[in-house]
Amino acid sequence: MDTVLAATFIANIGVVNRFPKANKLAKLAGIAPLEHSSGESQRNYSNKLGNRELNKAFYSLALTQIRKNMNPILYEYYQSKIKEGRKKKQAMVYVERRLVNIVFSI
Repeated sequence: MDTVLAATFIANIGVVNRFPKANKLAKLAGIAPLEHSSGESQRNYSNKLGNRELNKAFYSLALTQIRKNMNPILYEYYQSKIKEGRKKKQAMVYVERRLVNIVFSI
């Protein structure tokens, strides 16, 4: 991670203690799905309402981390999601969500 990306995280997240769980941070970043329910039907949609700058930062971090030489663990995780039948974009969201957990725990 370079200094510009780290500064983007710090500027957009601020104090991470204001989030009780990593789920709230993922929702702020626009990575967590939105639920729409009516009666007995229930659907999840991708979140386009979150902080787009923070979402872009997580995406660029995930893009560098799925390279085999950079981070073999996340590379294998990404490949396993594709083998499960997920599309590449969906698999990337899974990697981004995993990175949200890492950033939250740090």
